[in-house]
Amino acid sequence: MQQELMSTIEIRKLLGVVRQRAYQITQHPSFPPPLAELGIGKVWDGATVRAWAAARAGKPIAVPEPRRVTWAPIPDKLLDGASIADVVAQQQHTRAAAQAQQLYDLEHGRVPVQQELEPWDYPDEIPPED
Repeated sequence: MQQELMSTIEIRKLLGVVRQRAYQITQHPSFPPPLAELGIGKVWDGATVRAWAAARAGKPIAVPEPRRVTWAPIPDKLLDGASIADVVAQQQHTRAAAQAQQLYDLEHGRVPVQQELEPWDYPDEIPPED
């Protein structure tokens, strides 16, 4: 018998979720690990995914809170006659400096640490990873 392989497209159809939600679910610690990562993306064993889905039927899957975007207030200078181009240039400079810092950190072995979820961020059915 031939092994059934599933990509996120088949997983999305199986679970009846949108693309972004399928990605979130496949990143969850309780989801089976992929068999391989190909040029088209990751692939999973279909039987394992179906067993996981059957065991999880009706149970919520916790996902981290979305990143909150905060907008900087418009500086008073803008209201006093400074051009919007000056403000945009300052924002681009700040963004470029942050990207340069990230690149420097990566080149020097400093990698960002993924934020750990607190135990209360998980539903009771899904224990956090040890």
